[in-house]
Amino acid sequence: MANNKVFTLHEDANDSLWVGTENGLNRFDPDTQSFKKYVFEANDPTSLSHNIVTAITDDAEGNLWVGTRGGGLNRLEANTRKFTRFRQSDEALVSISGNHINALEVDGQGDIWIGTELNGLNRFNLKSGRFFHYRYQTANINSVSDDTIYTIENDNQGNVWIGTHDGGVNFFNPKTLAFNHYQSDVDDLHSLHSDDVYAFAEDSSGNLWVGTDSSGLNYFNAKTQEFSQYSLDTADPADKDTYSIYSLKADTHNNLWIGANSDGLYHIDLKTRKLTKYIYAPSNNATTSGGVSAIAQDKGGNLWIGTFIGGLYLFDVNTKQFTRYNEKFSQKGSFVEGAINVITPDSQGKLWLGFETGLGYFDPDTGDITYFLKDENSAESSSASFVHAIKEDRHGAIWIGTSLGLNRYDHKTNEFILYTEKDGLPNNVIYSIEEDNSGEIWLGTNNGLSKYNVKNGTFKNYNVRDGLQSNEFTSAVSFKSITGELFFGGIKGFNRFFPERIEDNLIKPSVVISSMFLLNKRVPISQEQGLVDPHNHNHNFTLPQAIHLTDNITLSHNDNIIAFEFSALSFTNTQKNQYAYKLEGFDNDWITTDYKNRRATYTNLSDGTYLLKVIASNNDGYWNEEGTSLKIVVLPPLWKTWWAYTLYCLLFCGLLWFFVRVQLNKVAFERKISEDLEVKVAQRTSELQKANQKLEELTTTDQLTGLKNRRFLLAHLKDDVDLSLRKYRDFNTSNTQKSVLGADMIFFLIDLDHFKKVNDMYGHASGDSVLIQIKAILEQVFRETDYLVRWGGEEFLVIVRFTERNKAAKLAERLRLTVENYHFDISGGQTLQKTCSIGFACYPFITQKPELLSWVQVINIADYCMYAAKNTGRNAWVGVNSTSDDFDDNAVETICQQTQELAQSGKLEVLSSVTKNKPINWSST
Repeated sequence: MANNKVFTLHEDANDSLWVGTENGLNRFDPDTQSFKKYVFEANDPTSLSHNIVTAITDDAEGNLWVGTRGGGLNRLEANTRKFTRFRQSDEALVSISGNHINALEVDGQGDIWIGTELNGLNRFNLKSGRFFHYRYQTANINSVSDDTIYTIENDNQGNVWIGTHDGGVNFFNPKTLAFNHYQSDVDDLHSLHSDDVYAFAEDSSGNLWVGTDSSGLNYFNAKTQEFSQYSLDTADPADKDTYSIYSLKADTHNNLWIGANSDGLYHIDLKTRKLTKYIYAPSNNATTSGGVSAIAQDKGGNLWIGTFIGGLYLFDVNTKQFTRYNEKFSQKGSFVEGAINVITPDSQGKLWLGFETGLGYFDPDTGDITYFLKDENSAESSSASFVHAIKEDRHGAIWIGTSLGLNRYDHKTNEFILYTEKDGLPNNVIYSIEEDNSGEIWLGTNNGLSKYNVKNGTFKNYNVRDGLQSNEFTSAVSFKSITGELFFGGIKGFNRFFPERIEDNLIKPSVVISSMFLLNKRVPISQEQGLVDPHNHNHNFTLPQAIHLTDNITLSHNDNIIAFEFSALSFTNTQKNQYAYKLEGFDNDWITTDYKNRRATYTNLSDGTYLLKVIASNNDGYWNEEGTSLKIVVLPPLWKTWWAYTLYCLLFCGLLWFFVRVQLNKVAFERKISEDLEVKVAQRTSELQKANQKLEELTTTDQLTGLKNRRFLLAHLKDDVDLSLRKYRDFNTSNTQKSVLGADMIFFLIDLDHFKKVNDMYGHASGDSVLIQIKAILEQVFRETDYLVRWGGEEFLVIVRFTERNKAAKLAERLRLTVENYHFDISGGQTLQKTCSIGFACYPFITQKPELLSWVQVINIADYCMYAAKNTGRNAWVGVNSTSDDFDDNAVETICQQTQELAQSGKLEVLSSVTKNKPINWSST
């Protein structure tokens, strides 16, 4: 051999032994029993690049790969027996990252993995001849944990394991390479300049333009695979260091249109690289926009510009003039004042507009816009509140990503279908949407990436451990290239990938029972006895070998708390592994669990034989249904043997004789104490009645406010209703001219206006404080005999008992003023003022037909009036009284649907604090 100091050994496919030493590479031929030496020769570029050989491996073609300490990587060709050198070079496009190599390994795809000293991990792709670098990055949990790599190994599932100097063991799944990740790296001048990606565009040359938050426009050269920053300062020096790029649009005429956080539209001629800025000029009836938030191009080549606060503009690319459309929109509704997040032209030439406050459908030909609002009474309405993304698929369906889920709109049925986490989404916040070439829908969410299979209606979710930039993506930041590649931007750069290259992990995982516990303590492995903690019941129990190698165990009855941990030997994304276990003889069904709870615990098992079965799936849901199993035998205790049962019978007979004797003696004693016992029973009965009364108070009282709850009404209101009805029946049959007195009940429903803002601004503790103080207000306005009830949330119900209905308006106004003038103490000396909306109705509602409407229906009418007060501006009260008996069993529906007509015809009396100049809004939406 060349040297006695050996660093590495490797046996190739031909049974030759390769030896790496301090002074060259040696090959031992087993046929000739001799060594051949390969060393560095200064004048021969096809010789070994360095004499200190530290790592050796071979590929499927029979080529030998040799790593050196200082000379980089060498490939010894199988046919020519000449070396090709690969060294670190600043001039090469992508060379090896370092010349000091510690480890080499060939993976299942034929790629060469190279571990270096201080220069991270490298992967060499034989087909492309390109090196890919993996370096430690502080902000990236998917990066290699240390830049010094000592060892690399493959497992039978195609995964790569990397041992580092100070970062432990790393696991690499080659399938995550499908999600190519680009992010900012302060040590790489040619990386993305900011991790906050806001926009994408691809020019006709296949180069990528990326809009970022703080670093403006980035340009990615497809040939050099390098990023550079493109400055907009030449178009307007006032924009220097202030712009963020929110929208990009590359058209077919080599133009790039750019929307930034300034009042203008940027244009780059991609042929000449000339930069121009078009400013919103007053002569064009344009106002400040707060920046361009969205750009879309129609079939005529003109641009539709969405802004943050200026609304929608049309930019004529020929005349370079802007037209503003907000004036027409404002006639349709006021919620369009928010930012326009996204503009999507559909196949019919219309524009779908996504606002911060909803969804709009705009016809450029007529200037009409249709708004789609959330209808709480319809499960198929739009969930549009904050719209992040809109996409039309190949079938003409419109997909809308909102902060409340994914919507699908069908033009034919004019209906929305809502998808949420209940349907399989990883999160209800949908930031971006793209359709791939196979028709599947890809979604960037607030918790990873999701793929929706339109054919079977299922979601498949990916997270940061699958190679994503992070689990959080960015609003409206995605696009599909002309090659079908998808791009999704997020808070830590962006991912680009071809969906067809993302393959499922088809390898079903092996399942093992990894640990056993008795009385919550791990059972050790030992051939000897008595090594377990003597405080255990079965202090002599040990395992002769590892539990995953054990077929059966036998336990005593004292081992009454046993547990088993299990694991699936699939490491691609362990957080997605699923498990199911079942103890046959005890469990009727399989118990499913996830990676967080991989333990089956059983207590007080009866004596007998059981079989513990465990199955598991990999990260893509492929189950090993064979799994693993363990036979468990629990021995009976001594007292359950046959001779123990014989002794039990003898003891029973003796006890029976003794019992008879004792009972005879007790008869006289029981007679003596019977009187004392009766006294104690009476005393206990009284205590029990008091306890029941206290329990009833607890169950009929709202624990937060101290007011009564709905249970109280169900228990007490029936008697009051019966008394009121009896008085009116007597009055209606008495033929007297006097009015009935003290028989009415007034139902007031009170709702605190804008109460959600209290919780949002001051916290739920402050909101609870406001609700508690409502009791004092209600007690100040109403009598002690009236029912004060917390109806739910910030709604309260007051029932004024046995009074005259003509007092309702006066009480409502007194309550409204008391709430308005009250200073609620929330915390730390802070106070705030609130208003309320009040609705009321009286029972019986129709005095001539007192039994026509129940008290529940009267509450519904009061609730209807309360919403009328809210719809008419809040801080108001509204009530109705029947002035006619011309109503049937559908009286409630008639009143709520024809309120205005009934009032005008004199059948209904409307009482309200709303001024006569302001009509009451009876709308129920």
